[in-house]
Amino acid sequence: MVSGFERFWPGVGHDRLESSNRELRTLADNSLEFGSTLDMDRVLASIARRMRATVDATACDIYSVEGDVLRALLAVNKEDVLDATWPGTELPLAAFPLSSLALRSRQPVVVNDLTTDVRASERERQSWSAYGLRSGVIIPLIH
Repeated sequence: MVSGFERFWPGVGHDRLESSNRELRTLADNSLEFGSTLDMDRVLASIARRMRATVDATACDIYSVEGDVLRALLAVNKEDVLDATWPGTELPLAAFPLSSLALRSRQPVVVNDLTTDVRASERERQSWSAYGLRSGVIIPLIH
């Protein structure tokens, strides 16, 4: 016997279809939430929370680039709590070569172990370790 999805999508596994369904559901949910408000702070907080939860990360920070400075817009921790002290913090882009690389290449930069990553600066190591972070992904959200 052939199930319904196999008749229409031969050779496509059930797991793959389920994964695609989950992705489409997430996309639809995100679109509804992001489109329901013009409040940029709420939209950014929602994006950060969803990004953090999607990959089960310890935290998610969002920055804007203003000239040679990274300006913190928000930070969300593992409990999805916004860090009220972080927004407005300015970091010199030159002191953060991993972030600079992500911006220049317009590609994610994966950091498996910051303590041994030769691309990282000492300032970057100190900044990450202050929050107990050793690995992460820097994703440029630029157009």
